[in-house]
Amino acid sequence: MNLRKSFIVLKKELLNSIRDKRIIYSTFLVPIILPIFMLLPMSLATKKEMKLKEKPSYIAIIGNRDEDLVNFLRKSKRFRFIEIPESPLEAIENEKVHCVLEIEREGERIKARILYDATRDGSRVAMEKLKTALLEYSKEKARQELEKKGLSPEILEAVRVVEKNVVSPSKMGGYVLGMVLGVIIAMVSITGGMVVSIDATAGEKERKTLEVLLASPLTRMELLLGKYLATILFALLSVVLTALSILFIFKLGSEAFAGEFQAIASFPITFQGLLSLILIVIFYIAFMASIALSVGTFARSFREAQNYFTPITLIVVLPVIFLQTLPASPSIEYFYLPIFNVILSTREVFMGTVDPSHLSTTLFANIFFAFLGFRVAYRIFSNEKAITR
Repeated sequence: MNLRKSFIVLKKELLNSIRDKRIIYSTFLVPIILPIFMLLPMSLATKKEMKLKEKPSYIAIIGNRDEDLVNFLRKSKRFRFIEIPESPLEAIENEKVHCVLEIEREGERIKARILYDATRDGSRVAMEKLKTALLEYSKEKARQELEKKGLSPEILEAVRVVEKNVVSPSKMGGYVLGMVLGVIIAMVSITGGMVVSIDATAGEKERKTLEVLLASPLTRMELLLGKYLATILFALLSVVLTALSILFIFKLGSEAFAGEFQAIASFPITFQGLLSLILIVIFYIAFMASIALSVGTFARSFREAQNYFTPITLIVVLPVIFLQTLPASPSIEYFYLPIFNVILSTREVFMGTVDPSHLSTTLFANIFFAFLGFRVAYRIFSNEKAITR
């Protein structure tokens, strides 16, 4: 086998791909736009909720009004009070108020019922603010009663709970970013090189140009290797563009995200971590490219190959669904499984807790599956019936 001839095929596939609008869209445009459509709604929802919490909520009070409670609520700038002539349900449904506070007397106690619409963000946020204010009022009244009797208010707080996250913000940000990028890498690795692999195999069958290549002095292995490298390059480019797009979004709009998302904007990654990530991505893409090439070689037309890729894409998504069921520290067996190992290893890299055994298992597993997939593609490519059907 002559590698120089394979690189000639690679160059030819790259030139063909650059001229194809479908490949340009799937490789360059989709990786940049996809994270925006995934993360923008999250950012907008967070901004909207922050604004709702800052703005005063409109509430109405009905029932046996308790003046102390009403005065306590009026002092807060979180609410605006409105009188409603109609029923509480109609007022909420017509969006005249965000929620209604119904007060009932039970002897010395006050029973407060909050009526709200859980399907509307404004009503839900108003309910949460009102609930917090009522709890504050309850504590204040209890404190006043205890002070009248000469007792310390601290007796009401037998246990004082203090929450402290021992994980640093950067590590927490790495956990989130690792999960997000791990999932994106798993999905984009197959979709990024899909169109290139289909066009280089099933597409050439359809255009009747594959026979011309087979008649050339090149061996089947040299031809297939060139197409394989082209698929890897375009898939790798898609992953890099997607990762850069995600990082840019987090850097640019970190204030729009809450908690651990904000730590991503200043998240550092070591040289060893970057090297580990590059190796994980390259070998996983090599595995996915071998699958893409096998499918494209087996299919008779571009459309048929696309139909075969639909269940494959769903299989890639399945591990993402089961991620929440995995233990916090997965055993090494999980790192033998394709897709799972990439997501878990990427998370470890960004958290700075890379286990050498996990990393090596992930790399060797993907190398093995890539070799196996390429062997399958080569056997199909060497079969005259599969090529000419």
